[in-house]
Amino acid sequence: MEEEEIRKSLSGAFIEALGDEVAEMESIYTFLIYIQLAIFKAAYPSIKQAGRKAKGLLIYLNQQVNEIEDRGEYDDLKLMFENNRDVLLEIMGDIWNSGIYGLELNWLNTWIIDCRRFLEGRDFDKSFLYLSKMAYQEAGVENKSPSSKFLVSAFIQLIKSFINTNKIIRIA
Repeated sequence: MEEEEIRKSLSGAFIEALGDEVAEMESIYTFLIYIQLAIFKAAYPSIKQAGRKAKGLLIYLNQQVNEIEDRGEYDDLKLMFENNRDVLLEIMGDIWNSGIYGLELNWLNTWIIDCRRFLEGRDFDKSFLYLSKMAYQEAGVENKSPSSKFLVSAFIQLIKSFINTNKIIRIA
């Protein structure tokens, strides 16, 4: 799948999930979490596999964030993910507990299939970063953030929360 096709798929998912009207920021961030975790599901259908891969991705993202000149503090991102663990558990359940999505998540199945096609033969870590940045651009969040370090830091916090939440799921 070419880059233009995946961009169209993302636009379609955004419109189907959030509609044409201006969405609340909370809804946009929830959508972005679905989008990013669905990238994992596309490459790693098992949540256990995805959790193992997340650790490698975390190393890659930390290398990326260290290369960006920025002195910003992003502790609020860490708190946002720590304080919303229940939401993350619900999203993970929606994505991995079934391959059948209800009408409100119908876009998710299409996105996962298109991501799977896009990821074929590509490096996962670079593709995750590329698709995540594309999603943030599509949602208009990139323009609100102070730097690309903010975006990569957000991705890092999501992946850390995913790893920690994945551990909770396996214990339960």
